[in-house]
Amino acid sequence: MTDSFAAEALGLLRKLTGDPEATFRSGQFSAIRKLVDRRQRLLLVQSTGWGKSAV
Repeated sequence: MTDSFAAEALGLLRKLTGDPEATFRSGQFSAIRKLVDRRQRLLLVQSTGWGKSAV
């Protein structure tokens, strides 16, 4: 995982939320990394409000 990928993902999260100080919740970035960087399949089951749409 490159730092530029992490920075780009964080920038997109902040744009999506409209919050310049937004950070990923526990497990969100890991899920994104598996989908985008590793091209792995992923079943994401989390509670309402966790941020599944961001993944």
